[in-house]
Amino acid sequence: MLSRAQSTIIIIVSTILILTISINTVYSEKEYVINTNYPVPLVINGIEVQPPVKAYTGDIICVKELIVYLHQSKRLVFREWSDGVLDQCRVVEGNLTALYDVEVLLQVYAELKSLRKSEWVKAGTLVNLDYPEYIYEDENTRYAFESWSSGEKPFQPNNTIYISDPIRLEVKYVKQYFINAIGTNINGTGWYREGETVILAAPPEIYDSSKVERLIFTKWESIGSSPVIISNPTSPIIMFQAKGPHTLRAVYETQYKIEIKGPRGVIYKGWVRDGETLKISVDPIINLEEGVRLRFVDWGLSDLPRIPDVTIQVHQPLNITANYVKQYYLTVESQYGAGGSGWYDEGSIAIVRVNPQPPSNVLINRRFIGFSGDCEEQCQTEGHVLQVKMDSPKTIRGIYTVEPNILSIGIITGIGGALVAVYAFTSKRRREILEERVEEKIKISRPSKILRDPSKALYKCAECGAVIRGEVKALKHVKGHGFEHPVIEYTSLEEIAEPISDRTAVLWSNGLRLRITPPDQLTVKDLVKPGDIVRHSESDEKLRVVSVEKHEKHGLPVFTIVGTSVEKTSNRIYRYINDLVAQEGEIFCIYEDCDCQVYIVKKATVKPAHPTL
Repeated sequence: MLSRAQSTIIIIVSTILILTISINTVYSEKEYVINTNYPVPLVINGIEVQPPVKAYTGDIICVKELIVYLHQSKRLVFREWSDGVLDQCRVVEGNLTALYDVEVLLQVYAELKSLRKSEWVKAGTLVNLDYPEYIYEDENTRYAFESWSSGEKPFQPNNTIYISDPIRLEVKYVKQYFINAIGTNINGTGWYREGETVILAAPPEIYDSSKVERLIFTKWESIGSSPVIISNPTSPIIMFQAKGPHTLRAVYETQYKIEIKGPRGVIYKGWVRDGETLKISVDPIINLEEGVRLRFVDWGLSDLPRIPDVTIQVHQPLNITANYVKQYYLTVESQYGAGGSGWYDEGSIAIVRVNPQPPSNVLINRRFIGFSGDCEEQCQTEGHVLQVKMDSPKTIRGIYTVEPNILSIGIITGIGGALVAVYAFTSKRRREILEERVEEKIKISRPSKILRDPSKALYKCAECGAVIRGEVKALKHVKGHGFEHPVIEYTSLEEIAEPISDRTAVLWSNGLRLRITPPDQLTVKDLVKPGDIVRHSESDEKLRVVSVEKHEKHGLPVFTIVGTSVEKTSNRIYRYINDLVAQEGEIFCIYEDCDCQVYIVKKATVKPAHPTL
């Protein structure tokens, strides 16, 4: 039914059109058919009719409603008359059809209100839906497109859908937070959906290019406006749920590589925290053997005091060497007084002085005739002062001769002339014999080998691991363990060799000298590799090396070469060359009195296959 206003408008428009036509044209009646493409009512000359209807030239035809709702989500919308006229009312001049379009309601639902929309769409059309991939709430919170509920491209934010019926589409976005991990080479920084498990991994250690400075991970810290609880903050790998834009920082401490070396090898080698105080101490004197020792000089750094005990605060990598000077002891012997005995730096010049005028009496004259001992041709000096270059321990004696006071004796006895003749004949030979005896005595007094000294011997207790110096003390120690048999007491003690230089150690119980590989030289394992062919000096058999094993002998590192004969045999028999050390690139038995050596005949050219031992 038309409303009162609509009816009034149609009547007025119809009346105007009729009057206009009556005045300007000659009335000529002709019948036409008026229809609609959908069954909606028309109004002819103010009267509502159902199409199709007949009308005549000059009649006023109107569509009753521009929009006809079929239901709440579908409607008809007047578009135009079949001859292209867009007006709602018009004069009939021929057959006409009122054309309506079907429109359906398109609703897009999203959790974000800003993305929701509802619009009428012409049925049978393709609709392009262009939505953003990300919508940022702020720099650390965003919504990420996930999917459409329907359409040709449901997993892309730009979707296309064919609309034929009313439809409710849902576009799904998920909330994401940016998880920021501050640090070096940290894995896990990025965007995470709300509630997702976050895994952050920080490197436990970060080294600089020279490998002398490093950062050590200590803990995680939660910083920023959105804190997070970390269950195990000291672990470099952590997990938590993303409940906000969390920011975490990996905390590291700086450490520096410290290496302190001395004549016996490495004193300290390790990593020290920045700012930490390090106390280092070395022996001011190191006795190598009788008459030979090392004296501490300095640390090789100008800003460290020249004392053997120093405390430093670490703020940088340090490579410190405790510098020592070798010293030799000079023994000066004289029955009438001498000067010059003591320790001298290697290469220095020692000044030896003896009494040139020893005491005499009325019957005897004592006269200095020279030096004897470790002074070689310098011993022939006629003066009482001798300069000696100290390149080894030395013993020097002042040699004196005793001569009769002929003048005094002659006056007293009257036989001076005879005594003078006798003395002149014998004095020279007597002096030569005296010097020969002194030289022989000096040679005998300097042993060529280290003498045994059980009181210096070092023993390790196999029962408790204690290290005891002195054979008597060691036996007393093991007795305290209450072994049932005395033999077990001896077998539970292992003697440890004591280094006396960087290449020699000694077993004090028997004076036996052992070889050591100096710290700056290659070891047996560095020289010999699996696949090499070697030969022992006491055998002509050549062995192909299977492995090089490290172990200890008397507390010193030694190596065993395991190999098989290069001769092809049906049975593989392993050969073992034990207790080896290396010095100057050569391989020896650990014992210095053993001349055995191992020679490398041929180096391996390809990586060998290692048989299982």
